[in-house]
Amino acid sequence: MKPFIQSVTDGKNVSILAYGQTGAGKTFTMEGPNLSLSKEIEFNSGILPRSIYFIFQEMERRNLEGSQILLELACMEIYNDDLFDLLAEEKDPMTMPTKSKLSIVFNGKEVIIQNLTWKKISNPPELFSLISKASLRRSTDKTLWNDRYSLCILI
Repeated sequence: MKPFIQSVTDGKNVSILAYGQTGAGKTFTMEGPNLSLSKEIEFNSGILPRSIYFIFQEMERRNLEGSQILLELACMEIYNDDLFDLLAEEKDPMTMPTKSKLSIVFNGKEVIIQNLTWKKISNPPELFSLISKASLRRSTDKTLWNDRYSLCILI
């Protein structure tokens, strides 16, 4: 995985997907046993925490060399042909979290997702916290395998 994550820090776009049937271990492969508690890399840590720690190590190394790397996060869900912002701020913090519907604009060679929330990230715990917040807003359903099955994966 390191060559792919190295490509991210070099400015390339990279996608890592886990594909398989329900209960096959896609979420465990990507997140590990408990993503929100990932304080350090362990032998059973998932691809996501390993990648995050590698990116921050690389950012530190490059900052010492005089480079400046900015890390931002956006989380969206594609569900029933609709796009939803999983990090949008709540209008009323006393209500249950809702998802903000997004729209796509094609601008020449670019695809722009209008009004998608981007958060600046300065350390791994902050990133894990935002991913956990987004995960709570993902669409879920009950299956024969799980009481709470996520119908989408982090994008």
